[in-house]
Amino acid sequence: MTAKYTRHVSTKTTPQTVAIRGKNQIQNEAGGFVFQVDCWTRLHRFLILGNEGGSYYASEQKRVLETVDCIDEALALDAEKTIATIVEISTSGRAPKNDHAIFALAYIAGTAKSSQVRTQAMDAVRQVCRIGTHLFDFCTSVQAFRGWGRGLREGIAKWYTDRSPMSLAQQVTKYQQRNGWSHRDVLRKAHPQATGLLNEVLQYVTQRDQWWDYKGVDPNGEVTQFLTAVEEAKTATDAAHIIRLIQDYGLVREHIPTQFLNDVGVWDALLEKMPPTAMIRNLGKMTAIGLLKPLAPRVKHVISTLTDAELLKKQRVHPLTVLVAQRQYQRGHGDRGSLSWSPVPQVTAALERAFYLGFDAIEPTGKNFYLGVDVSGSMSWGQCAGAPISCCEAAAVMAMVAVRTEPNAYVAGFCHRMVDLGITENDTLESAANKAQSNNFGGTDCALAMKDALARGLDVDVFCIYTDGQTWSGDRHVCQALNDYRRQSGRPAKLAAFQMEGNSFSIADPNDPGMMDFSGFDTAVPSILADFVQQ
Repeated sequence: MTAKYTRHVSTKTTPQTVAIRGKNQIQNEAGGFVFQVDCWTRLHRFLILGNEGGSYYASEQKRVLETVDCIDEALALDAEKTIATIVEISTSGRAPKNDHAIFALAYIAGTAKSSQVRTQAMDAVRQVCRIGTHLFDFCTSVQAFRGWGRGLREGIAKWYTDRSPMSLAQQVTKYQQRNGWSHRDVLRKAHPQATGLLNEVLQYVTQRDQWWDYKGVDPNGEVTQFLTAVEEAKTATDAAHIIRLIQDYGLVREHIPTQFLNDVGVWDALLEKMPPTAMIRNLGKMTAIGLLKPLAPRVKHVISTLTDAELLKKQRVHPLTVLVAQRQYQRGHGDRGSLSWSPVPQVTAALERAFYLGFDAIEPTGKNFYLGVDVSGSMSWGQCAGAPISCCEAAAVMAMVAVRTEPNAYVAGFCHRMVDLGITENDTLESAANKAQSNNFGGTDCALAMKDALARGLDVDVFCIYTDGQTWSGDRHVCQALNDYRRQSGRPAKLAAFQMEGNSFSIADPNDPGMMDFSGFDTAVPSILADFVQQ
């Protein structure tokens, strides 16, 4: 008679809509019970994935409020570690966007109760806000939390005065305005004090008419000549003049008047020293005007740049940026306007290779990987990491990183049942994403991968589950299914849970050393995963 009671309570087999006794689980927004990550993991997820657009189950506002609660908790525990984490994620290029780090830093600089912590945050602005656009975003965010007191003015002033004169000249001319801010606006708030060439650059920004008289500080110097060239470009009447300014003074696309941006010669000159991020952004334009076409000499230059792993890492070119660019380039038209082009196959292939090169390179582990891609309905909603790609598509292309790294990898889809995606190492990023998205429906049972492997007698060393953590429909939890597999197969299989949405949920039991959380689209994933697998 007592046996019937175990149908209602068991630590080995518990429906996902019920918490496992003794496991301290929380309920996710789909009604299932999962584990809650600590504030450091939650902060890391925000810095990598952000909260842009919210998710199927939660609005952007709800997620952002959860995030600032997380930042407050982290600050209370260790403010120095919190700021260092923001700086490390930002400067290492591990996140698809820098916006999330900028917001977090602005929040701390504006709300921290300790003046010392606010000062530490302002000291980090120069590292996180590396270009003028970042600075404008920071100013917009920080104003939501504080006024322009002495600490903020001095911190912003250092952004200008801690640079070399030439670096500052390039910044103020390339990134001139954003979000209603210009450098003149910021300088009038911050009042930086400078002498010599630095002061000349500041005069150029704030008092352009008087600068022509003031530039006598070093009339033949590099900085003065560069600023003079920028001004010359504004009144140039022919492309030959623009090309000379590009070649002699290093002018970039942002310095060039609109009427010259359909000239092949101008783009050819720009492309010569164009960094990879700008190159990726302008591939469609350069193809549309005929600079890039099959067998054209410049195609070789583009391919060489896009497949230079060291250069991509140095320039912080994130794989998600490359993926979005590749999808748009392959479509042959922009999202706005009438610009269209015929994609060059070699350029498309170079972008695909650049995507994989953007992740930390590792040697294959030789382990057997079961890659479970969540294709349930919630994974199709919204954007992953603020990019125009669903969590479902993102999960599929992240799985492809493992497929291309590990020779012994199998990919399967799951929702409330198993789904045959047909993804193999021969798939392109586009075809893998399409296969996942076309099978996107149903509820979520993240334990199905372990059940499937056990039912089919598959020898698995590592289960990689790519999900938003909103699992609820299974008759047992993921940790229980993994333990079933371990016990019945005799293999000490591990679980790598890849989170594709910036919430606080996890399917991995934090007390099980054989389970680990990862943030989707973290460029350090392959190397961290390899270390975890081989422990």
